Amino acid sequence: MRDFRRNQAFTLLEVLVALVILSLSYAAALQIFGGAARTADLSGDYRAAMMVAESRLGESTALSLRSRESRSGIDRERFHWKTAVAATSDYEIAGYANRFSTVVVSVDVSWVDAGARHHAISLQTLRLVQGRMP
Repeated sequence: MRDFRRNQAFTLLEVLVALVILSLSYAAALQIFGGAARTADLSGDYRAAMMVAESRLGESTALSLRSRESRSGIDRERFHWKTAVAATSDYEIAGYANRFSTVVVSVDVSWVDAGARHHAISLQTLRLVQGRMP
């Protein structure tokens, strides 16, 4: 008769190989989840920056577009924004050149993330203004 007790246990080498494979799998999973968390944070930052830019774009439209002054500031303690209004004649409407002017309203938002990396977005829109721009 054979002795089956000897074949029922794992050897030390088998246990060590299994632990190495398990630890490599665990390290890979941590990197994947860590990357997903960083991507989610950056996505949230971009979403917040877009909200700031859209808000400033709407504010610039609501204010008098005739003043071509640039405005800038800080929103939510980390998003630096700058708005600019510029007249353009590239979009004149035939027959309405003396009644309407077109202006380009642009908003730039920049910020620094937790890893000290700089990010920025820009929005532009074209608006009609009654009358000629000075």
